[in-house]
Amino acid sequence: MLFQSMGNIRPKLMSQLLRMCRSIKTKRLFFVFADRHAHASAQIYR
Repeated sequence: MLFQSMGNIRPKLMSQLLRMCRSIKTKRLFFVFADRHAHASAQIYR
């Protein structure tokens, strides 16, 4: 449910959050869920 609402976050904000995050596991988990849910903007953050 949390990831479903992530589509509402502005791309600039999501990019900033990913850059500030120091946890590699958290970033990897984000991309796993982005791929699983075919999140269109996930390609922007890679």
